[in-house]
Parts: sequence; structure tokens; C-alpha cells
Amino acid sequence: MPSITIDVAAILTYVDWLGAQHPLIIMWELFRTGGWIPMLIVMMRGFWWVWINERQFIFMQTVNPVLLAIDVPKSTEQTPKAVENIFSQLLGAHSTLTKKEMYWLGKMNPCFSFEIVSIEGYVQFLVRVWAKYRDLVEAAVYAQYPEAEITEVEDYVLNAPQKWPWPNKEGGLFGSEFVLSKPEYYQLKTHQDFTDPVSGEFKDPMAALLEGLAKLQPGEQVWLQMLVTTCAQNWKDPGEKLVKKLIGTKITPKVTMLDQAVDLPLQALDAGIQGFIGGEPAKPVQKKDDVRSQMLFLSPGERFVVERVEQKLSKIGLRTKIRFIYIGPRKTLRVGTIISFVRGALQQFTTLNMNKLSFYGGVTTKYDYFWQLNPIFFYLSGTFYKTTNERIKSIFLAYKYRSNWRGAPHYILSTEELASIWHFP
Repeated sequence: MPSITIDVAAILTYVDWLGAQHPLIIMWELFRTGGWIPMLIVMMRGFWWVWINERQFIFMQTVNPVLLAIDVPKSTEQTPKAVENIFSQLLGAHSTLTKKEMYWLGKMNPCFSFEIVSIEGYVQFLVRVWAKYRDLVEAAVYAQYPEAEITEVEDYVLNAPQKWPWPNKEGGLFGSEFVLSKPEYYQLKTHQDFTDPVSGEFKDPMAALLEGLAKLQPGEQVWLQMLVTTCAQNWKDPGEKLVKKLIGTKITPKVTMLDQAVDLPLQALDAGIQGFIGGEPAKPVQKKDDVRSQMLFLSPGERFVVERVEQKLSKIGLRTKIRFIYIGPRKTLRVGTIISFVRGALQQFTTLNMNKLSFYGGVTTKYDYFWQLNPIFFYLSGTFYKTTNERIKSIFLAYKYRSNWRGAPHYILSTEELASIWHFP
């Protein structure tokens, strides 16, 4: 086999020569000697992303979404468990897409938008759904609320200003998205935690939110949007590993085809040797240091985490994005007040050793420093971030089109968590 030699002196001479050249020559040399490879990879990924988005955009023109207003009589005595059943039935719309459907036809699994909207104090519960799944949603609602009224309505977003320069002379807009603070398999508080264990009385966590929405002043609007997309249920794997780690169960790695291919000759050789010497195949010996279950030795906090993670893993999970927008007249803009009761309403689902919902800084429209209002500072620093004006435009368009790819990343919420956040009072 020929040996490979490296001329270190030649390499050092080339580096010294390169360092003395003009920056343009340095860039060309780096590009010529292999720098084009990462650039080609980046460009191919960019073209692929553009292609997928273009195919999905074409597909979305065919879904014909409709907006449904749902009114449930106040006399209805139903718990959020009924809405949990509605969310569970959405999984019936999920399908396993082929590569042709995903990458050529641009097909996606259906997305449902569950919204709570208050326009000058008038509160509505709305569901935006693809036309082909309208019957599915209506049947699910009527099954739990036979006296409900479902009507198709005009999209309220179209009645709001469609262009948002910053600052706007007539009105202002604040927007953000809520994300989980911990991995998605950690559970939020659910409606079961708001039931008194003694009296059995249910203290509705939405009461404070709806009370605040009903007190909006003229010209004010608050929009809450919860995008729910059906997905495969393989999101549970990391959570199952966490539970096994906490209780001390040995995690057995999955056996791949390569492992089987390597083990098969060894097993055949072992069987042949045992047959030649007349012995029996060796039996696996139980190691003394195998980890035993630590469930009995967990602290109360650890036991609580295990129980709540397992509770979430036992439910159907759906990909989720939660958006929030407040619009109001500039003279009477109450951003701080509105944020406090909306964020406070969602903070009710917080458990400190489990999970909570908080604003995602990457899309929130409020800044703390004056230089964040002007992009020139970011260009001078060599980095570009969206200004407040651009963030306002971005989150408004994301909300308007119920975008599944703009803004914060997705996360999984169980049907129980979804029903706790969005349910009829």
C-alpha cells in the first residue's frame, strides 16, 4: 500500500503567501481550493427550501379554508373533557404522505386554527378549517354539544388595517407567540388540576381571560390563535427515555439490521463450537450491576415529574403554535394592561418543575433598547435582526394566513393540554 506523505513546509509556505495577499485574492484561493463545496451545499439547501415552499403555496390555494363561529348555550354543563374529545377526533384527518405527495404535490397534513377573538368586548370562539374537513369538525362539535350553533362567518382579520408601518398614525399593534420553556414531553397544568379534590367543583382557568376580553374599549381588538396540525405520534420517544432514566429502568438500544448482520455469524460460530465439544449454548448471565427500578426511592418531586410525563405520553399529541395580537388606537393603547391579563391567563398552566408558556423573543414586537428600532445599527455590527416595524408586519401576516412555518418553532401539546387552554366556558 503506497504511503501518503504531507509536505508541511510547503503548506506553511502557502499559508504565509496567502496571508500577504489582497482580501479578494484570499477569497478566490479559498473558494478555488474547496470553499465552493459548502457554498454549493448551502445553495442546494436554499433551492430545496424555495421549491418546497413554492409547492406548498400552490397546494394551499386548493384547500379553500372556511371560518366557523361556534356558539354554545351558557346552560350547557360540559367540562373541557368534551373539547378534549373534539381534539382527539382531529387525528382522523391525519394521513401518511408519500414522498411524491410531499415534495412534488406539496401536500401537508391538515391544520386547524382554534381562535378566541374579542372585538371591542364582543367575544367569539372560532375555528378555521379546510373545507374538506368542515364536516369532521362540525360532527365532532355536535357530538359533544348537541345544542351548539355553528355558522360560517367572514374573516375578521380582513376588517383590520392590512398595512402596518411603525409607528402607525391611527393605531398600534403588539404581537407575539407563546412557546414552551422545557421539552415538549413535560406537561402543562391541565383542566384536571383546576378541579377541587374535596368539593369536585371546577374552577375554570379561562374565566379571567374572558372577563378581560369582555372589557375591551372602543377600537381595541385581541386575537388569540392556536394552530393545531395532525402529526405522527413518534414524538413520545424522548419522553419515554426520560421516564426510564428517572425510574432506573435499563434502556435497551434498538437493534438495527447492521447489528443483526454482525451478530448472526458470531451466533452461528458459537453454536458450531458448542456442538463440536458437546456442550449446550451459553445462556446470558444476569449482571449483578444491572440497574434496578428506583421508583420506590424517588423524591416526591421526581415522582410527580414521572407521573405527569407519563400522563402526557398517554394522550394524543398535536403540533401546535399559539399566537397573540393586540390592536388598539394609538392615543389609548394599553399594551401593558392587555399583555398582563393574556399572559397571566396562560401562566395559570405553569408548574415550575414541569413546563410553562412564555413569549418567544424572536417574534415579539416590543424592544427594550432604542438602537433596536433602526436597522442601521445591525448592519454596522455585521448582523441583521428584524426591527419592530418588520416584526409587526411579519406576525400580522403569519396570523392572517394562519402560517405554519412563520415565527416560532412548533411543539407538541396533548389533547388534554389543548382543551385546557381552548374550551367553551
